Amino acid sequence: KYLMQEQELSFSFRKESYRVHLCSVEVFPQGFAAVCNAGFMKGINMIADIG
Repeated sequence: KYLMQEQELSFSFRKESYRVHLCSVEVFPQGFAAVCNAGFMKGINMIADIG
């Protein structure tokens, strides 16, 4: 719930404006994204390892 408090994000980066809509947020233990089978991910997806 905490990570989905703001589903619409607006920001600018390098003089370009962006709007992002979050559909869902999932958190996994570090390294899971590197070994998971992404076959279950349908549509447009983004995996980010921040840290």
